[in-house]
Amino acid sequence: MRSYMAKHNQTEGDICDVLLARFSPEQPLKKRKIISTSEKGVCYKADVRPERETVVFQVDGCIIKDGDKCDRLVLSRHATEENVWMGHFVELKGRHIGHAVEQLEQSLKHMVFSHKSLKEKYARIVGRSFPSNVGDPLLERARVRFKVQYRCELKCIKSNQPDCI
Repeated sequence: MRSYMAKHNQTEGDICDVLLARFSPEQPLKKRKIISTSEKGVCYKADVRPERETVVFQVDGCIIKDGDKCDRLVLSRHATEENVWMGHFVELKGRHIGHAVEQLEQSLKHMVFSHKSLKEKYARIVGRSFPSNVGDPLLERARVRFKVQYRCELKCIKSNQPDCI
């Protein structure tokens, strides 16, 4: 017997349809120029260029209930392809970058995010501050691993610093 996600990967809708059928979004699907989500004083902001449909899901405790997982998933419809989505996996952290890397990595590995319509993945660690040494070996190894294993860009962003999606 095939799993629920395997069935949906082959026959039913796109990643957004699948998630909306099972979970209530934090922010509804709609066309936006700017998106913002926050937790405990840490805020992820992104300019949506070109303006297009986006939706925000709570991952921690909603989509993934057990184990390490990131805080949010921002899905944005591809600018030119109808049933193609880009996913920004967001971990809102005050500190503890190493733990944030693990949470993002476990989320990227989760079966629910393996849908064929989720073509591009991005990982974002949003924090109040980051270590001053730019070449943090833990972070540099994680960036390479994310690119090779998950075809995903890992980036650290200060709270309220705009990203571009």
